[in-house]
Amino acid sequence: MMKKITLLLTTILLTTAAYSQFTVEDYDGEPILDGDIRTYTSTVESEATLYFWINNDSAEDILVKIKNESITNSDGSSYQFCFGTLCIFDVEEGQTYPVSGVPETIPAGGTNPQFDKFYNENEGDGTNYPIDYVWKFFQVDENGDEIGESITFTYRFDPTLSTNELDENNLGVKIHNTLANQTLNVESLNSDFDYTIFNLNGQSLLSNKVTTGMNEINVSSLTTGVYFIKFNNGENSTTLKFAVK
Repeated sequence: MMKKITLLLTTILLTTAAYSQFTVEDYDGEPILDGDIRTYTSTVESEATLYFWINNDSAEDILVKIKNESITNSDGSSYQFCFGTLCIFDVEEGQTYPVSGVPETIPAGGTNPQFDKFYNENEGDGTNYPIDYVWKFFQVDENGDEIGESITFTYRFDPTLSTNELDENNLGVKIHNTLANQTLNVESLNSDFDYTIFNLNGQSLLSNKVTTGMNEINVSSLTTGVYFIKFNNGENSTTLKFAVK
């Protein structure tokens, strides 16, 4: 009985390993993981383009497709999506790409072609944010049937997290250590500010005030990652980015 159980577990593990054959990462080498949310505050191409690699970690070619699972607060227009030989400027909710139905072949130990990307140019209606595009990477077999584990992430555009009126220099507030450990060192040159710290999902995590001069904000409760801090003095506001290591 024990031998049968061992053989069964071995078979399951081998099957799982066989189907867990790809990973996805951006051009900075940061993995795009299942459940991730990538937030952009601009529609400028150099700032809002997410270039990606699909890495085939196996010794055989694999077949990959990408599906748009859902779109929120947009009709899919003014969105550039390039994948393999496909490059389009509008996307459709629920559509699987390539539209031809022929999956993209990722060679053994290789990647997809260079410059595959997601890029939102749609600025929205000025009221309803964030704009979300949920994308799913998945592998198929020779019959076109989905196999293995998929990777689903959200490309989010949320201008409400961006600088509203003035940049940090004109507003008179600056961060001295954009890579923080326990404290974030903030200098206010000429006024007091309320501040709120958001994560990349737009969730408010910490709120308080800074006064004129040097301030230390305790960020020890934040996990490793990238965050936004929004300063507001009642008249103007600005949002800056920092990271916690």
